[in-house]
Amino acid sequence: MLVAAAVAFGALWMLGTIAAAPALAGFAAIAAAALIATVNTQAAPASLPKDEPSAPGVADPLIQAVLSALPDPVVALDHRGDIVALNARAAAIAPALRPGESVSLGLRVPEVLDAIRNARASGTSQRAEFFQRVPLERWYEAMATPISGTALRGSLVLLAFHDLTPLRRVEEMRVDFVANASHELRTPLAALSGFIDTLRGSAREDPRRANASSASCRRRRSAWPA
Repeated sequence: MLVAAAVAFGALWMLGTIAAAPALAGFAAIAAAALIATVNTQAAPASLPKDEPSAPGVADPLIQAVLSALPDPVVALDHRGDIVALNARAAAIAPALRPGESVSLGLRVPEVLDAIRNARASGTSQRAEFFQRVPLERWYEAMATPISGTALRGSLVLLAFHDLTPLRRVEEMRVDFVANASHELRTPLAALSGFIDTLRGSAREDPRRANASSASCRRRRSAWPA
């Protein structure tokens, strides 16, 4: 286009139809218009192919309504790992989570982030456990599940959290009880085992030693706390 404009203005100037200054001004205007059109074309974002669905919008009303109705803390992520929506229970667990931001900015748990990446790559649910110290000590299980469908206009990863704190505390109580019971029973059982070995050994045929061992056993048994 610029070559054609230069030839046209040059021919008009040579024929005397137009002066040199207007010819140069006209050519400069055409060149500037062509340059602006080229810059706008390069700056325009590339559109998605027709067969590739667009990602769900941030804070999609339908997705937000579904997450709000769930009893567990749930976060919806797009294919880039950005937060599409989350319910109030998830915000209570990780207050730094924000819609439109990457989940890695608000959830600094390597095990959970690895589960999200593996779920996107494999297309299957991934599980991870983590321990939270602040504001209270709690254990959580995170399930990253990829979902897709035409109604979603793209693919999502649902990140659900389950509170494992009650189960972990019951397990700790069981371990403590077994440890304390075994410690309290070890001393009297050791004494009984010693008496049995004595009666089976040298005191087996000696009534005096047997009576002395029985008396000693009664004295030690009376000394044990009730």
